[in-house]
This record gives sequence, C-alpha cells and structure tokens, in this order.
Amino acid sequence: MSPNGSDSNPGTAAKPLRTIAKAGRMANPGTAVMVAPGSYSGGFRTNKDGRADARISFISTSKWGAKIVPPANSNTKAGWDNRGSYVDIVGFEVDGSRHQAGVRWTHGIYNGGSHDSIRNNRVHHIAQDIKCLPGGGAAIGIDSYYRGVNSEAISNLVHDIGPAGCHYIQGIYVSTSGNVKNNVVYRVAEAGIHLWHDANNVVITNNTVTQSNTGIIVGGGNFYHTKGPNDHTSVYSNIVY
Repeated sequence: MSPNGSDSNPGTAAKPLRTIAKAGRMANPGTAVMVAPGSYSGGFRTNKDGRADARISFISTSKWGAKIVPPANSNTKAGWDNRGSYVDIVGFEVDGSRHQAGVRWTHGIYNGGSHDSIRNNRVHHIAQDIKCLPGGGAAIGIDSYYRGVNSEAISNLVHDIGPAGCHYIQGIYVSTSGNVKNNVVYRVAEAGIHLWHDANNVVITNNTVTQSNTGIIVGGGNFYHTKGPNDHTSVYSNIVY
C-alpha cells in the first residue's frame, strides 16, 4: 500500500492500493498487508478473519511511518475498528490531533475480534476536546462485546488521551482475556490500563504508566456475556508513578 496508490490497483508492490479499508476487504488468511510511510485516512473497519496458522497482518513498513489520521469529514468514533480474528496490527501511528469535521474519535484502535495482536503502535491525542460522557473511550480498546477473547496489546506507546478530569476515558482498556505487556502510557484522563466488563485471565506486565489520573485498574462489572468475577489475572513488574 502507498499514499500514491489507487484502490483500482491489484495491490502488488508495483501497483499498490491506496486505502487500508480496501486492503482489508481483499485480505485472506495468510495475507500480509505492507503499508508504506505516509498519511492514511482513518475511520475504517477491517472484518476479515485469519486463522491460527495463517494470520492476517497489517504492517507499517517503517515503525510509525504509516500514519492513520482523521478524514476530512469523520463519521465514526474509531480511527481503526477491527472486528476480524487472528489479525495483527503492527507499527502504525494513530494520530487524532488534527480533527477536521464530523464525529471526533473516542477510540484510536478498537478491537472486537479474537486472538488479535496490537503491537508496536503509537496512539495519541484521542478523545480530546469532547464532552465527558459515560460511553467513554480509549486509545486501544480490546473488547468482549462482540465475543472477542484472548487478544493482546504489546509494546505500544500511548499518550495524550481524553479531556482532563474525565473518568470515562482510558489508555488501554481490556474487557476480555489477553495480555497487556511492555507498553508505555502517559497523560491519560483516567487509567493508563483499565480492566472491566468481562475481563478475566489477563496478564499485565512490564508496562510503564505515568501522569494519568489512575495507574492500573483491575476489575469487572456491567458484564456483557459472563457473570464474573475478574479471575486468574496477574499484575506484576510494572512501573506506575
């Protein structure tokens, strides 16, 4: 993929696509979508499932070189909404700072699939300049609402999330099973890392959280598909200050 590509192209290195949304629709199990540096309009959804032995991967060819930014007229609340399972999202920058018109993003990367990996991304300036409403938001949300399980947020940089004093906006928000490891999170309105809803069987380790209202919240409640509690969760070797 390339900022100079076209969605009428076949998606080869010589004739790349222009949008991640089109690449997502064309992807099949085992596909690696390589995204060249440049700016790409966010507000899209990826739905295709990979398999345990043939994952679908979206990879920025240069770390943080492929930047997801608000479109001219936003009509979604998430920069990247992934509902597919066995999917990797690797090395992107999701920058919500330059909102133009329409709906403001309350989520940078929202994940509703299972067995997904969100890693080595930079997600920042999300859910700012919004009303503080109970619907909430997060830089990275790993959700059980669509019955997603066992996904991970690994080695991401998350910062400047939410309006100051809003308890509904989180840095990394997990409501299912999975892993939160090696992330750096700072300047978040509420919790740097927050477990709620159907969260269980989560490992939170080797993260650094600072300059946020709360460091790490481990809980469960307002259950979608389980009766709780949040059990078999481990929190160790983190720095919170």
